Amino acid sequence: MIDQVLSAYQGEWRRPATSIFVLDVSGSMAGERLTGMRDALKVLTGADATTLGARAARFQNRERVVLVAFSSEVSPPRTIVFENSAINEARATVRDYADALEAGGGTAIYSALAAAEDVARQETAADPQRYVSIVLLTDGENNKGISYRQFRETVAQGPSKVRIFPILFGEGDAGEMGTVAELSGGRMFDARKSALATVFKEIRGYQ
Repeated sequence: MIDQVLSAYQGEWRRPATSIFVLDVSGSMAGERLTGMRDALKVLTGADATTLGARAARFQNRERVVLVAFSSEVSPPRTIVFENSAINEARATVRDYADALEAGGGTAIYSALAAAEDVARQETAADPQRYVSIVLLTDGENNKGISYRQFRETVAQGPSKVRIFPILFGEGDAGEMGTVAELSGGRMFDARKSALATVFKEIRGYQ
C-alpha cells in the first residue's frame, strides 16, 4: 500500500520533473568507475526493485530524463520521456544508453554543465511549473573546454537558478564542486564514502 501511495504521488500528483544527468566518460572513468555509473543509472530505471527505497528512487511517470555524456567533447543530450503508456520502453532505453557508454579522452566538466544549463532553460521555458535539476558525476578535474571561472560567471548572471547536485567521485576538485552546488542552491554528495547507486537514490529525494 505504501508503495502504491508513493508511486501515485510521484507519478501523478507532484510537479512533473526534468532530471538532467551529466556523466563523465573521460579516460580515468575506465573500469570499475564506469561500471559503477552504469549500475547506478540502472538502479534508477527500476533494475533494483527489492526495497521500498529503490522503488521510490526510480524514474517516474511524467518525468523527462536527459543524459549528457562528456569527455573532451560534450555529446548531444539524449532525452527520454517517461509516460505510463511506454514507461518500460523508456527504462530499457536508459539501460541501453548506460551499457553503450565508453571511457576515453579528457574532462570538459564546465562545457558539459553549460550544455546542461541550456537544456534546463529550454525545459523551464516550455513548462514553467516543471521542476528541473542537474546531477553532475565526475571523477576528475576540468582540463578541456571552458574554465570554471567562465562557467561561474554564466551561472551567476543567468536568468534562473537550476539546482546542480555534483557527486564527488575519485579525484574530483571538492572545492570547485562545492562552490558549483552553492552557486545553484544545490548540494554536493560524496560517493567516495558510499556506493554510487546509494548516492543516486539520495539525490532523487531532491528531484
